[in-house]
Amino acid sequence: NAKAGTSDVFVSVQPQGKMDYDEQQTDVHYMSKGDAEFQWRMVWGMPQTEKAAKLYIQVGDYDKIGANEMIGEAEFDLAPICERLKKRGKGQFIDTWVTCASPKAEGARARVCLTVELLKLDEAALKPAGKGRDTPNANPRLVTPIRMKPFKPSCPCM
Repeated sequence: NAKAGTSDVFVSVQPQGKMDYDEQQTDVHYMSKGDAEFQWRMVWGMPQTEKAAKLYIQVGDYDKIGANEMIGEAEFDLAPICERLKKRGKGQFIDTWVTCASPKAEGARARVCLTVELLKLDEAALKPAGKGRDTPNANPRLVTPIRMKPFKPSCPCM
């Protein structure tokens, strides 16, 4: 890290279930002193037959050279939300904090504020939303967080 006591934080999420889903990752919050902010949208298509879906969440410390270090990980069970969607027949929304732990360390290492919205296909068509903060940046509109700029050396060889 460029400065002691900071991390270059990112979050990756991958649904797990009957189908294979792509892993998606946020941008990097450079030199975070502990409260990284992303305002990042991840979008997946999921069949209604998916009964045991979970979100596998990893919080990492980005390293430009070498391997990224995992700060913490967690699984978030989507089954209760999927079941409510099936019973009510319309979109389901939840805001929650997910605690991420590391197999290498005791206790919580990170917490992620997660908003999950599950929509039926016809509802999703009425609420288009791009990944990250891409177009269409709607439902909801996400703003780019104000962050410290990463260190950029003036030497052209770096």
